[in-house]
Amino acid sequence: MENEISKHTLKIIKTMHDPKITLKKKIGEVALEIFIIVFAVSLAQFLERQKEQSVKQKDVKEFLIGIKEDIQRDIQDTRDNIEAYKHYSKVYTYLSELKPSSNPIPDTLNKYFHEASSNSFLRPNTSRYEGFKSSGKLEDIEDKKLLHQILDYYQETLARIHTSELSYIDKGNKLLDVFIDQVIENDDGTNNYEKIILEPKCKNLCKTLIPRAQLFERYNNVIAAGNSIIRRINDLYPKNK
Repeated sequence: MENEISKHTLKIIKTMHDPKITLKKKIGEVALEIFIIVFAVSLAQFLERQKEQSVKQKDVKEFLIGIKEDIQRDIQDTRDNIEAYKHYSKVYTYLSELKPSSNPIPDTLNKYFHEASSNSFLRPNTSRYEGFKSSGKLEDIEDKKLLHQILDYYQETLARIHTSELSYIDKGNKLLDVFIDQVIENDDGTNNYEKIILEPKCKNLCKTLIPRAQLFERYNNVIAAGNSIIRRINDLYPKNK
């Protein structure tokens, strides 16, 4: 490109200093050369922008197909967590409703007592999103509705479920502290699990650990928001479904 510009510039200079060429013809030839130069520069700039845009959209495509896989894993993990919390609901309902007259089956009580110290939480796959975000490339996503969905998913939807999980885990840790302080397991296989569970503090903690509807609602929001993003990415890149 520089050689072409130099060639036409030299031609302008040569034309302007050629005494054999009339002024009218000089003006016409110089105007033509200037037009050629301007057109060539504009075309080169356009092609460069197109090339840059192509590279950006290639990166965007790679990113979107990648986060689709990340979100698919998030959705599966979320579904697993929903099933886990449904089970915790059964566990804590059983323990919170236990009475001195219940005569619980030892195996059932032992099983639920140990499961009461468990917890589940979502570990979302965010590294790809965070990397693309930190590189300043999110704005290269031309589909602004999709961009908004992605931002809402990573910055709002996942944050809300994380808040609910932290609250739940905090309550679970308080119950675990009670177990650690009071549990007695004898060599003959007997224990004081029932006595611990029947204490008012423990029963109250078990009641608070029955998963609330809000927790399931927020998990379902992760699934719904994730599926919406996946559908849009599939519309954009149907060959990569």
